Amino acid sequence: MNLRESTMLMMFEQDIPRWRKHVDALEPTIAGLQINARAIIQPVRDTNAWQGWAMTDITPAVALAARPIAPGTSIVIDLGEHAVGQLHVEADFADTANACIEVQLGEVLAEVCDDPGNDYFEKGRRWLKPITLRCKNGSAVDKRRAVQFVRLTVPADSAPVHVHRIYMQQHTSATADCSSLPEHTPPLLRAIDEVSIRTLRNCMQGVYEDGPKRDRRLWLGDLRLQAMASDVSLVNHDLVKRCLYIHALGVRKDGTVASCVFEKPDWHIGNEFIPDYALLFGDVLLRYAQSSGDWDTARDLWPVALRQTVLCDRCFDKRNLFHNPDDLWLFIDWHDELDRQAAEQATTIYGLRSLENLARELGHHDEAARLATRRKQLTLAAREHLYDADFGLVVSGKSKQISWASQVWMILAGVLTRSEAQRAFNLLDQREDALRPITPYLYHHVVEAMVQCGLSDRARHLVEWYWGGMVKHGATTFWEVYKPDDHFLSPYGSHLHNSYCHAWSCTPSWFIRKGLLTMDVATPEQLDVTVSGSNVAWQR
Repeated sequence: MNLRESTMLMMFEQDIPRWRKHVDALEPTIAGLQINARAIIQPVRDTNAWQGWAMTDITPAVALAARPIAPGTSIVIDLGEHAVGQLHVEADFADTANACIEVQLGEVLAEVCDDPGNDYFEKGRRWLKPITLRCKNGSAVDKRRAVQFVRLTVPADSAPVHVHRIYMQQHTSATADCSSLPEHTPPLLRAIDEVSIRTLRNCMQGVYEDGPKRDRRLWLGDLRLQAMASDVSLVNHDLVKRCLYIHALGVRKDGTVASCVFEKPDWHIGNEFIPDYALLFGDVLLRYAQSSGDWDTARDLWPVALRQTVLCDRCFDKRNLFHNPDDLWLFIDWHDELDRQAAEQATTIYGLRSLENLARELGHHDEAARLATRRKQLTLAAREHLYDADFGLVVSGKSKQISWASQVWMILAGVLTRSEAQRAFNLLDQREDALRPITPYLYHHVVEAMVQCGLSDRARHLVEWYWGGMVKHGATTFWEVYKPDDHFLSPYGSHLHNSYCHAWSCTPSWFIRKGLLTMDVATPEQLDVTVSGSNVAWQR
């Protein structure tokens, strides 16, 4: 493992060899089941369907072997579910030099149906540009891919190509099977749980990746949510431990934890430092130790977690209010208009509380007291300057913006009381101007805040509406960005850049399997589902 030496912090220099040994020793085996293609389908333009594309089945995929694909024609294959691994196209090529077949892969139908244009290929050539197979008896499609839909095209100047079979050899480090859900679990929540777990499984590779199609990076914010979901489903403590040590190896010269780490072509950190991720390193470490019982790792990495509080202190002014002195990337959610001051203040308080609890568990009582004092200072500042008790809502920034993000993180941080939190949610429903989340990452925290303040019935309704909405649109894994009334929303300029199997979207399983959602509440729109194998069928 060759992390760039420029990222090493001298204060941790003596720890680097030991940490590297942990990472190497915990390298997982990557293997999974084989998925055979489900059907040959016909994509159909449908303005009511997600991103304008629906599909109808033409014939089972085994019918591929019946006849060759003629020059100048193409067919689209549905694997039946999102899969990550190496795609195999078993084909006989005519004994001519010009015989070939183009293979285009997509996580969603739009990726094999929409014309992205040449500009997109320049930006996203790794995952969408068609692959040309020319070898006789061709089989594997180069490297690991994330795919559900496959378009096979035989160019007009090619000889016919006879495709016998298509299948995916899965790549995943998930080895455990999930326990069954309680019998009383409603069908819709069962379907959401199934898609959540597939999302998690497909993102479990050498690390907990953010998305297996595009970035393939280990992001600290995603890791936290993946580890939570894994604890109640595909339990893999070793992978969480490996990721924690990788982040420790990637600390910068000033001791900040890199927000993301690349695995390929060799281990190296990204340029991003996100304060609202760094302060959560201690929370991931605490949750890992509590779940696994491995307090030795918590002791080993405690100095890294503690260091983040020292570095993030520079983001607070004399009034103990958050500001951004270095023009750092503040995340919270993919929303260009979001003022993040209040949410960042609350995330810091939340992180301090986790570190305070971790310090007590490790016997660092002086540090716990210091962290508690700092947490209380920031909490008092938040209540004095950011929470309007008469108004009943948290405001953020010079414009006193109202957003779901601000309320939610203040609730999770314990800044608002239970009654104040419930009032805030009621008031948000009445405010059209309150900025809503646009990612499952922030929606997870909305659900968690609802549960925390005793609104489990609303939490269930939100899970069914939001994640259930993706399932209704045909998702077999959950997406990076989802806004029900905007099918083409993208933080990257094109919906084809979005990840459609994304780590931070897998957490409904955490709520469902921990029994945090009320199960006897009627939802406004009853949608019954039946789950057959890996496919979800919707019925009204």
